[in-house]
Amino acid sequence: ASDGTYNTYTRLSLASESANVGAGRWYRARYIAAGCVTQYTSGNRGYRGVGALTRQWYRSAGDSNVSYSVLSGATADPYNDTTAPAPTITPGTAAASDGLYTTHVALSLSGQSANIGAGRYYKCLVSATGASSQYSTANRGYRGVGAITYQWQRSDADADADYNTDIGTTEAYDDTGAPENGDGRYYRCVENATGAAQQISAVDRGYRITWPTVTTYSAQSVEETTTTTRGYVNNTGGENPNRYIDYDINSGEPYAYTKDCGVGGTGYFYGYLTGLTKGEKYYFRARAVNSGGTGKGSELTFITKPDAPSSLSATPVSSSQINLTWNKGTGAYYTYVRRKEGSYPTSYTDGDEVYTGTNTSKSDTGLDRKKTYYYRAWSRAYDGGWGLYSDGYSSASATTFAEIPTVTTQAVDNIGTTTATGHGTITDTGGENCPKRGVCWNTTGNPTVSDSKAEETDSFGTDAFARPMTGLTPGQHYYVKAYAYNSAGYGYGSQVEFTT
Repeated sequence: ASDGTYNTYTRLSLASESANVGAGRWYRARYIAAGCVTQYTSGNRGYRGVGALTRQWYRSAGDSNVSYSVLSGATADPYNDTTAPAPTITPGTAAASDGLYTTHVALSLSGQSANIGAGRYYKCLVSATGASSQYSTANRGYRGVGAITYQWQRSDADADADYNTDIGTTEAYDDTGAPENGDGRYYRCVENATGAAQQISAVDRGYRITWPTVTTYSAQSVEETTTTTRGYVNNTGGENPNRYIDYDINSGEPYAYTKDCGVGGTGYFYGYLTGLTKGEKYYFRARAVNSGGTGKGSELTFITKPDAPSSLSATPVSSSQINLTWNKGTGAYYTYVRRKEGSYPTSYTDGDEVYTGTNTSKSDTGLDRKKTYYYRAWSRAYDGGWGLYSDGYSSASATTFAEIPTVTTQAVDNIGTTTATGHGTITDTGGENCPKRGVCWNTTGNPTVSDSKAEETDSFGTDAFARPMTGLTPGQHYYVKAYAYNSAGYGYGSQVEFTT
């Protein structure tokens, strides 16, 4: 029985078999007759013939010299047993490189083998007419196997399905047709060997390294000297990249500063920046680097917050004007001043706008007399585009001055020799009640409170009043004015005259 000589069968053959005639014998006849001498014929040799040989092959059930059964149809010498156990292929496991190379995916197999068919024992029952049937000696045989051939296949997409692309035919193969963008593909190897059934290896996913792709996102939590910048890795390129935020006060490369955000996969990454300049415009971008190259996001900007103004001062200078001064906050371009009555503005949109600009003073005019105004000032950065307002503010309040009261003088009555009654009316208090009112007189004209007067004190609003004039000289001609006083000064009515 052939030992792996053939891939598709086991060859069976016999040697030295023969069909042998029977052993020869000599024969003679003896003649006997009464009264006669017995006589013998001359001798002659003879033997039995034998028919032609016939054969029937038997095969063991397993790989041992026992349990034989007839091999159907196997009556020739030689005979090819095509039903002998076939050789097999152990397909092994495919390995595809995971982002090791920029130009290809490296493919290899491990554990594969081509295996000869299982052995069987054979013997032949030889027969011939007239002779006893005889078994040949037994012999073990098996089918051989051809060398393994390889056909690598690649999936159409990043899924273990649709292997429609045949690629390499060597045991180890570099797939230069793998996606350049680093997308994964599944690989398997179809293995054949003459005489054995086709086998397919276990699959493996592989991919090429390429440069990562990255997007820059807007900065968050921008403060005076800190902010959190953001990037997003869209595709690692097959290898987790080192991630960075580049930034500078000037646009474009080279950037003066770089924040290392560590190694990571797809998704957001954050760069917390410190030590920034207040009120400064910064340019920044996200960047990611792996062994396949560098991916860069677009450039964005942010402006840090300025400090609040300091030392806001509100000084009233008249009944309708308050002068404001302040020191600009560090990093501020503009100062915003807001005004409110009754309470301070709560934000840079609350109340009325008093000032927006780059100066450090402002005269707030057109105000109401004797009214308290509350001011707050914020800073705002600017560098080609509006920046953030300061978190803090500076506050001040002031009250406009009152105006001099408005008074009218009425005619004097009850005129006697040494007494009379003067009359006046406060028609406008000037914004606050008057603590003094009265009439004043002299004999020369245009009297003031420095001359003779008849005065009363309290808190007086608009009203008519009368004051007794005493100590007058009989027959004297007098000039009289009514007056009222508030914090702005004395207000006088027109002059009237009389004679005692």
